[in-house]
Amino acid sequence: SSTGSQVVGVRVVDYPDLGFRGLHICVFPNTELAAVRQAMLVAARYKYNAVVIEFWSSLQSARRPETAYEHAYTPTQVKPLIELGRALHLEMIPMLNSWGHASGMRARSALHVVLDRFPQFRPLYAEDGWSFCLTNPAIYEHLFDRYAELLELFGQPRWFHLGLDEAWGHRGLMSSKRCRGDTPPTTLAKHVKRLYDYFAVRRIQVFVWHDMFIQRDHPQLGRVSPANSVPPFNSHLALEELPKDVVIAAWNYDETREWPVPKFFQDRGFRVVVCPWKSRRNAVMLLNLAKKHRLMGLLQTTWDSLDVALPTVAEAGMMAWAGPDF
Repeated sequence: SSTGSQVVGVRVVDYPDLGFRGLHICVFPNTELAAVRQAMLVAARYKYNAVVIEFWSSLQSARRPETAYEHAYTPTQVKPLIELGRALHLEMIPMLNSWGHASGMRARSALHVVLDRFPQFRPLYAEDGWSFCLTNPAIYEHLFDRYAELLELFGQPRWFHLGLDEAWGHRGLMSSKRCRGDTPPTTLAKHVKRLYDYFAVRRIQVFVWHDMFIQRDHPQLGRVSPANSVPPFNSHLALEELPKDVVIAAWNYDETREWPVPKFFQDRGFRVVVCPWKSRRNAVMLLNLAKKHRLMGLLQTTWDSLDVALPTVAEAGMMAWAGPDF
């Protein structure tokens, strides 16, 4: 107006209901980096603030060349994705599964990226090759070499995802103590502490999947949870020894009723992120649960269905930002 006065048209109040909003992306040997780039752009568009990238025998390693196929991506090819993520204000987080999934491949592939070609490395793994052999100290040189390369590639990140899920080897090898020792929960606790200390001195905090720390036959939790702690390993007993600043990534892809597992870990002093996949009703339940209990946030997964999961990626991003029951 001629008097110079102004009328406020609108007041925008916009903030996320969940602080951590991460997207987990797998890079398999047949994953196109263009698809990873697209998923990262979708994540940024829907206000995610972190991306976890897990390479499955798909990233060449100078220190451990046996852990990737010859045609795998080079760090030079991957580096632009890390730089893109930073430009999009995404926390870029590397991941290396450090117990189960040690084959470097998915279970249904029946392949082992190392042992199918280099049987001399068999002592690093349990009898079936699926998990790292936790009683063999040589695994730490192997893992630490790979960690160091990932930390360099990702530019000294603040977070690292250790995996530790689906360590099924002990289920099929009940009679062997070679890789679990006489007191298996102690063996696992020492393993996690060794990995934790590696990152703690570098001021890096770690994520782990939840399932090996839940008892399969637990009357309340086992029925509704991916739960892999079974006798004689009883890995759930190692939970008491976990440092409380380890972040628990609680994954569930089917349940639509209120799921008690995240609160179970929260009540024991851990920060928790909920992890849906591609079911919308499941994602809605998990995100509302995270808001109800004021959990740390979301780690949306995509696994081997990156394109199929993108609609849920978008919906979960919107729900993580919006208020409860959106």
